[in-house]
Amino acid sequence: MPTYATSVQHENQILMGSAKVEASVNGGGAWVDIGLAKGVYMNEQIVFSKVQADNAPACKRRVSSHTVDVGFTLIELHLDTIDKLRGAELDTVTAVAAAEVLDAVQVVSSGNWLYNNFIEFTYQMGDGTCPSIDSVTGGTDNALTVVTDYDTVKNGAGKWGIIVKDSTAVTTETQTLTIQTDYTPAASNTFSTGGLTQIEDIDLKLTNTEYISTVEKTKYLWIYKAYLNSGLEMAFKSSVDEDQAMEVPFKFEGELDTGRTAGDQLFIYSDNAATT
Repeated sequence: MPTYATSVQHENQILMGSAKVEASVNGGGAWVDIGLAKGVYMNEQIVFSKVQADNAPACKRRVSSHTVDVGFTLIELHLDTIDKLRGAELDTVTAVAAAEVLDAVQVVSSGNWLYNNFIEFTYQMGDGTCPSIDSVTGGTDNALTVVTDYDTVKNGAGKWGIIVKDSTAVTTETQTLTIQTDYTPAASNTFSTGGLTQIEDIDLKLTNTEYISTVEKTKYLWIYKAYLNSGLEMAFKSSVDEDQAMEVPFKFEGELDTGRTAGDQLFIYSDNAATT
């Protein structure tokens, strides 16, 4: 048998798989999952300097520049997502409304919802506003009342839905929910750019999740202040490559967020995995 110099010291710290990428244009408030991507990476960049005197040893080295490069290749070409990644100030995204759809029915089966958990509407408004809710009905408890039995909310991805409460009227989670709404979908979306010069910073979060002995372990890297560092690149694929989708690369530069405490201004890496 071969002789090894060491053994595994921290098995849970072996990171496997890629990362979910989320972006926020509100200082980490509302995170948007950008969807399918590949080639996710982060490179820290540190430039050191030192003062050299003629008659004494060199002073201690100092950090003169501390930044981070972040990038990935986007596969889902959702225009609102692309707009947010570019800072939500550089481009104009416009939805052209289609005809209103009345009495759209969404059925959420028993076992697919829980108290205090977000239930996304299947049918969303094309302009991003909340659909008109006609009724929410439980298979056991019948009509539910807004505010008392459920709240209408918008999640971090900009999608609308409801959160059902464990109220007096909602007696069990073991029942079907029927949601009826009126909504106006978008007939088309347009993305235009050129002439705007303001580029806003965004937060970026890269989250890796894996299961170790059925226990979920997550590690995330949160870059506090990142700016777009590349233009839009759209390379169309040959019709011969039937299994290949268009890929749109994005590059960002993260810089110090001087509004934060020194020592915590560029990024944070955190994990809930065991330390051994």
